[in-house]
Amino acid sequence: MINNSQQIKLNLKYFKTAPNHFGYGLNSTICSGKKEHIYVYYSKMDYVVYNTVYRPVGRYLYKDFNKLYNDVNVRKAYSNNNIVYLSLN
Repeated sequence: MINNSQQIKLNLKYFKTAPNHFGYGLNSTICSGKKEHIYVYYSKMDYVVYNTVYRPVGRYLYKDFNKLYNDVNVRKAYSNNNIVYLSLN
């Protein structure tokens, strides 16, 4: 049986963090140089927190989320009132 702390360690092994500004500072599209299929998700809370509480850090800004949402290489896989899942080709 796997307890919660072991499960978290297993999940973190496969977790990758998106680069600052989703990589748009260096590339015109988030998929530049990527060969593998990637899924990205964020919650409404992520969007709000990164643009208010963490705004001074400047990791992800409104304009970064807008670029991600409007990127021609990004497809919306799923969305509800709280979570957005994006498929990157």
